Amino acid sequence: MTTIRSLYRLARDLSVNLQITPGRRQRWARSLTDRIVMPDTCQTGHSPTNPETVEIGKWFRWGLGGSGTHATLRGSETVPSGQTAFWLKWCPKLTAAEFDVSYRRMQCWRSLHPELADQVPPTIAYLADEQLILMEARPGRPLSTAWWEVADRSHLKDQLETTVMKIGAWLRDFGRGRDTYGSEITPLLGDHGRIDTAGHLRVDARHQIECRILQAEQAADQLARDGLSVASQWADRFDLDAIVASFHNDEPGGFMHGDMKPDNVLIDGDDFTVIDWWMTPSVSWPLPDAAIFATALTTQAPGPLGHALLTCFLDAYLQNGNEHNLQAMDLIGTIWLLCMTAVASRRGIVARMLTRKESEQLVRRAVSQSVLAANQKAA
Repeated sequence: MTTIRSLYRLARDLSVNLQITPGRRQRWARSLTDRIVMPDTCQTGHSPTNPETVEIGKWFRWGLGGSGTHATLRGSETVPSGQTAFWLKWCPKLTAAEFDVSYRRMQCWRSLHPELADQVPPTIAYLADEQLILMEARPGRPLSTAWWEVADRSHLKDQLETTVMKIGAWLRDFGRGRDTYGSEITPLLGDHGRIDTAGHLRVDARHQIECRILQAEQAADQLARDGLSVASQWADRFDLDAIVASFHNDEPGGFMHGDMKPDNVLIDGDDFTVIDWWMTPSVSWPLPDAAIFATALTTQAPGPLGHALLTCFLDAYLQNGNEHNLQAMDLIGTIWLLCMTAVASRRGIVARMLTRKESEQLVRRAVSQSVLAANQKAA
C-alpha cells in the first residue's frame, strides 16, 4: 500500500510538471526579474540579479494550498550572487484579482502586527497574471513529519512539546489581534468580519458554526452514499442546539489563517514558521484555526505523543482553559474530519482505495469519542 501511495503521489507530481514547459520557465524567470514587488514599499521594482542568474527548481510538488479548492504547484527557486533561496508557488486556479487581494491583505497584516510577522515568510514577488508567488524560503520540515522522528528520543520530544506550546501562544495572539483598530484594518475585513464604532473586531460566530454544521451534514450524506454509513451518526454525541446557542452574532472577532494544520507549520529546532498563506489573513472567527490544529495533533501524531502535544497546545492557546471553547473545538474538529474525508472520496477510484481504511477509522472515531481525546494509535 505504501508503494501504491508513493506511485500515486509521483503521478500527481508528474502531471503538473508536464504543464510547466521550458518556455513557461523562461517567461517566469524574466517576469520575476522585471516585475518584482518589494514587500516594504509595495512598489514595482527590478530584481537585484540578471535574468540569466535566476534558476527555477526543476521539480514541482503538487498540493492543495491556501484555500482547499485551489490546486497548487510547489517548487524551490535559488538566486545566486549572494541572494537567499526563495520558495516559488504556482496557483493556476487563482485569478489575478484574488492574487492581488491576497498580497495586499498580507502586507496590511504585517504592517499592523510586526511582532507576529517573524513567523510568516514575507512575499518577495507576486505575478498575478502568471498565478505565481515568490516567498522567502525558511528552514525546517513540516510538523507532520517532525513528530515521526521523535520516537524514543526524549530530548527531541521535549523540544517538540516546547515548540508546540510556542505555536499555541502565537496562534492565540494572532487570532486575538489588538484591542482596537482604525480604518487601516479595512482591507482585512473580508466577508465575515467587521469593526464596530469603538474599533473592536466583531464576527457572527453563530452563523459561522451553523454553516459548518450544514457542511458536515452534506459531507456525512456523501460518505453514507459511498458506504460509510456510520458518518450519519456524526452529530449524535453533540447537543448542537446548545452549542449553537452558546455563540452569538456579535462575538469578538480576530484573524484567521484558514488552513492551520501541521503540514503548514515548519519546525526548525524550537523555532517555527507558518506557511501557505493565500487569501489570508482576514478578519473572521479565529477558533476554527485552533480546532483544526488541535484535531490534527491528536488524530495524526503517533501514539501518546499526539495527546502530549495536544495538551501542550491547549495549555498555551486556552491558558486557563475554557469548556465553552473546548466543546466548540471538538465539534469543529469533527466537522473538519468529515469534510476532509468527503473530499478524499471525490478524488477518484485510486484515491478512495488508498484512503478507505483510514477514512473509516477516522469517521468511526469522530462518531464515538471526542476528536480532542487521547490518541490511542500505536507509535
